[in-house]
Amino acid sequence: MMQTIRCEIDDGIATLTLDAPGSAVNTMTAQWQADLAQAVAWLEAEKARIRGVLLTSAKTTFFAGAQLTHLLTLKAEDAGPGFHEIEAMKKCFRRLETLGRPVVALLAGAALGGGWELALAAHARFALDDRRIRFGTPEVTLGLIPGATGITKTVRLLGLTAAQPYLLEGKLFDPREALALGLVQGLGESVENLRGQALAWIADHPDAIQPWDHKDHRLPGGTPDHPKIAAGLAVAPAMLYAKTRGLYPAAHAILETMVEGARVDYDTATRIESRKLAKIMVGQNAKNMISAFFFNLNAIKAGQSRPVGFPRWKPTKVGVRDAGPVGAGITQVNAACGIPSAGIDLEGCDLIIEPGASTSTPSTGGLVRARVAPDRSVGLHFFAPVREAKLVEIVRGAQTDDETVARLYDYVLAIGKMPIVVKDSPGFFTSRVFASFVAEGAAMLDEGIAAPLIEHAALAVGMPAGPLASLDKTSRAPAVPAVDRPRADLAELGRRFLYRQAIETARCLAEGVLASVPEANIGSIFGIGFPAWTGGAFQFIASEGLERFEANAAVLAGRHGAGFALSAAVREGIRRHLG
Repeated sequence: MMQTIRCEIDDGIATLTLDAPGSAVNTMTAQWQADLAQAVAWLEAEKARIRGVLLTSAKTTFFAGAQLTHLLTLKAEDAGPGFHEIEAMKKCFRRLETLGRPVVALLAGAALGGGWELALAAHARFALDDRRIRFGTPEVTLGLIPGATGITKTVRLLGLTAAQPYLLEGKLFDPREALALGLVQGLGESVENLRGQALAWIADHPDAIQPWDHKDHRLPGGTPDHPKIAAGLAVAPAMLYAKTRGLYPAAHAILETMVEGARVDYDTATRIESRKLAKIMVGQNAKNMISAFFFNLNAIKAGQSRPVGFPRWKPTKVGVRDAGPVGAGITQVNAACGIPSAGIDLEGCDLIIEPGASTSTPSTGGLVRARVAPDRSVGLHFFAPVREAKLVEIVRGAQTDDETVARLYDYVLAIGKMPIVVKDSPGFFTSRVFASFVAEGAAMLDEGIAAPLIEHAALAVGMPAGPLASLDKTSRAPAVPAVDRPRADLAELGRRFLYRQAIETARCLAEGVLASVPEANIGSIFGIGFPAWTGGAFQFIASEGLERFEANAAVLAGRHGAGFALSAAVREGIRRHLG
């Protein structure tokens, strides 16, 4: 008996309703995969009674894709069985789209990742005309690839060039953009309207087949051998490497799958996908990025560090006591989110922000005593440029009360930023850890290591800029020239940068400057540019393994000083947070 899919036939129309019990979303659980196989078998058995099939959902979203908690448990030896599981699911997709009856997906909510790939198994898609709905394959942002036919079908629908942003960058799109791309066939204002359009489409396309199953199908824009396409593909790997520095295997696997799949027939192309996905999904990079960009990010959005017991809050008017670039940026993000701002006239403001010249170093204590009651004062560390930066540190003073922190947490979320709560201390979290990165670069320079090698080592591990370039922006002190230029291992230098920042992050957790691992990881990625492939500064410790991390830290401390030393309190804190 199926548990996650309901099947019914009415007047020749079979409806498959996705409805996982006890869950807010539908995901590709083992039960769902078994139910899908049973549902497809049911359709095949009932084919004579059916003139069309509708795929719909009982949830507010259509389908959420893979069950990511399961992926975190995979080991290298799971790649083989994983390949066969992927192939079995895709076989169900193939049986559905070659059923010999038109299949239409009704998209009344988001369809991402595997959810969008399921929608692509239909011959047509009709979506609610709601700009908040998102479609697409964002797997690359989680260290994965759209390996459930997403790469093969997107390339065959859009072409090698046009498909790249949606596959290599994980770019999402709304229903109107999907319509313009030809990926949905119509929009509607209600589910009933979508159903009406779908039934009309079924009546008009009784013999519907997928575009790639037409004998005269041609790849939009041309095959890999087309002169213009070939010219672009010749430089694409080098351009991708320059962007990823070879640290994101999923992106490279996607590009390989796109090109290899475009040279062969559809079924062979989907098997190439399966092999690539099976290898990628058991790797550490996928675990790191899933942990950070799904679980950690969602924990912050859900308010893990928000004090409980207070109603959600949004200011009606925000006073911004600064006309400089920071104040202007705050005013702009407020306006974009429908929050009025005021400058000189602060009457009626229920939140007043007074940007300082340097928000990353002063204590909030002085401002608290000078301006308002200490329990209602809190620091907000915005990053520049304010409009683009995603992170905001909420700096809690010694006397700041829980309700104030909760309100500011809600405000930061309301303006589309990610809040992390930090204790009021020198440098807070992000500036303190970033200072350790810069200091390590300066120490290397002092050791006589050539400046270009230092900068290259930082970039090679995924930092957005080298420590010396960052130092140049904040200091006019002349660089110390390298005298003897001792031989140095590039990988060792990069490891020093990662370990130094990870250890400083662990100290912040041990000292209570940070309250949670999600804030440590998300704050390090979006606040200081810690490499995303690691999943964040604390996830880097987890991926190294406790014993290995402690041993390497001890070696580095012996060679390069106390910055790498792990105190008993920090060791205990790491063990506690690793669970």
